[in-house]
Amino acid sequence: MSWANSLQDASFRGVAFEVRTTRDAVQRAVVQYEFPYRDGAQLDDHGASPRQIALTAVIYGEDYEERLAQLLSALDAAGPGELVHPVFGVIARAQVADREVTHDAESPDACEVSIRFIESGEPVVFFAKATSRQAAQVVATRSQAARESGVAAFGKNMEAIKQRLTALRDRVALIGQLDAITSQIRGQVQGVLTAGLDALTFPTSWATDITTLITGVTNAPTATLDRLRGTLSGWSLIRRAIFPADARSGALAVPVVARSSVPVTQRTDIAATTQAQLVALDLVERERAIALAEAAGALLELESDAATLTPGDLATVAAQTREALQAAIASARLTLPLEDAHAVGEALRNLAADVQAAAEAVIITRPPLIERIAPATGNLQLLAHWWYGDHTRWAELAQLNPDVAGRVFVRAGERLSAYAQ
Repeated sequence: MSWANSLQDASFRGVAFEVRTTRDAVQRAVVQYEFPYRDGAQLDDHGASPRQIALTAVIYGEDYEERLAQLLSALDAAGPGELVHPVFGVIARAQVADREVTHDAESPDACEVSIRFIESGEPVVFFAKATSRQAAQVVATRSQAARESGVAAFGKNMEAIKQRLTALRDRVALIGQLDAITSQIRGQVQGVLTAGLDALTFPTSWATDITTLITGVTNAPTATLDRLRGTLSGWSLIRRAIFPADARSGALAVPVVARSSVPVTQRTDIAATTQAQLVALDLVERERAIALAEAAGALLELESDAATLTPGDLATVAAQTREALQAAIASARLTLPLEDAHAVGEALRNLAADVQAAAEAVIITRPPLIERIAPATGNLQLLAHWWYGDHTRWAELAQLNPDVAGRVFVRAGERLSAYAQ
């Protein structure tokens, strides 16, 4: 190797310096196992210790004091930095362990800096925390699990009810009543294709049709919410579409039964046709809640990329979703046998917990929301410049303070909600 061709200019954090000597040391962690009456030892190599690099930098010239100050500033900065070794090239993560500056009276306008670096490896995260985007994406996976659990419970109970329907007249009447449920939901959505099989003969297929229709009602939640982000308008639109005001009225005659601690499917005082209708309505209630959770997950994923809703808005989304899931759990307890209600309830509870966790993950990524006092009369752009040095954040202030968003000026001394940073 010819130093004249391969040596590189040494530097640390971009500050160049000349090197008089360099010494590099690597020590391996070797464990020795010695045994009595046996020569030698068994060696166990546990890997190399971090490389230690000792450099002697030389600073000289009329401007040496200025160059020395720049080098010391780079050396004193916290954390590892990039070191360009004169022989081995770039070392991406070099941590300064210690430094020593030597001045000699016989060498005016010059000094030597002895520096010891330790090469740092990549940080190891033992308890990696999911990002807000990942937390929101978990909701979609959990929604599918909750849906599969609910469909399985519906199919099982419809099969049991069908065995008790011996009269053809009752079967035909029940099929018509369950078709009324499908027709009512179908009236809220267009362009959605379903199998169209009856719930009594093909309960799983019918349940899949209900899922398709209810998710079709949302009309691509992500796209809709993306067009209306910045307020709760998009969320409210989806929520009203999934839970219309006439969800339990209009074309559907809802059976009325006395409340009891015994699930509907196990009560002998209720006709099999009525039980089947209630089991179907329980499925619809559950599918609506799951669809709302999926919409919440889509909204929270959007919010993880660009903050447009306030922490209070995000808390509202989570609370309304949990409320819908809790209603679905209560419906399953009143309708399904204990073992089925437990399985369905656990899946819905897990889904509710994931929505809550996703909302918290998005909220904690934002600075704390505080109250600021306008230092002088001005518009929101001016306030954003005063507080953040960025006038483009006026839209954020308008969103957090809808009562002043439409005004031309904010008076001095007014209190506004704003992020701390």
